[in-house]
Amino acid sequence: MITIADLKKMSLPDLLVNSEFKAQLASLYNTCHRSSDGGSFVDKETFYVKKFILDDKKIANATTLSMFAALMDLAYHGLSLEPVSKATAYLTPRSHNIGTRDNKIWEQRVLLSISAYGELQLRMRSGIIKYADNPIMVYEGDIFEKVNGKINHISKHISDVITHAYIHIKKYDGTSEYKDFSIGEILTFKAKADEAQQKSLAWTGGVGGQPTRGMIEAKVIKHSFSTYPRLRLGNSTILMTDDMDMEADAAYAQAMAGISQDEDEEDNTLDSTEEKKEKIAPINIDENNQNNIPIFKF
Repeated sequence: MITIADLKKMSLPDLLVNSEFKAQLASLYNTCHRSSDGGSFVDKETFYVKKFILDDKKIANATTLSMFAALMDLAYHGLSLEPVSKATAYLTPRSHNIGTRDNKIWEQRVLLSISAYGELQLRMRSGIIKYADNPIMVYEGDIFEKVNGKINHISKHISDVITHAYIHIKKYDGTSEYKDFSIGEILTFKAKADEAQQKSLAWTGGVGGQPTRGMIEAKVIKHSFSTYPRLRLGNSTILMTDDMDMEADAAYAQAMAGISQDEDEEDNTLDSTEEKKEKIAPINIDENNQNNIPIFKF
């Protein structure tokens, strides 16, 4: 089993071809998902990681330890870094201060960021909900009304201007609910962000300066599930819907557009926990661990 000492000696390219690491990652995937496809998972995801490294110099300069932790979290959650239109996860760089408040020393790290689509998958797998549709956009000219808690929506799509967005959530008790938000409500979330965030691509890159569809979907999911139990995540994972940092918001919007991104450094990392227990815990790495102790365990 790979130790912290082993990882500190490796470059990122060395990690991605290391047989012990690949076997460890495949084993974790198989254990968590009762699968025998761990080897295929590793081959596909390491290929996508190489693309992230080529496209983003900050990810290329991230520590091997942080990449190891992010990929272990990816295997645990069973998501993918595949760069499709409805991607479930992606890698985002973070600069972490390993010095003091007065004498800052920045270290480049990478986190696993779970998109709005990935979050829906995790909520269904965890049993929090039975099913949820992806957020649906309502455009100018559509027929849209909410009566007795149910939504009637007939799409005309004669305009690209978004007026509302909603999601349909089905529960295990047989009930369901609709959560809907007007574009005005979405913009109130923007107003709560600082000035730099409000000018980010995620908030302004849509039609006529509207928020991007990816940002609207993220906010719909975040606020629709605000009263539901939180998902259990590892220390190297963030939910895009929880992360209000401009760098991660812009990373998601640009990842959806196939554009690499390079933002200013930040000194914050979010950590989430869930009240609902799962059989296997996410990976948490202690960088102060002894070098001869395996860096993750169940």
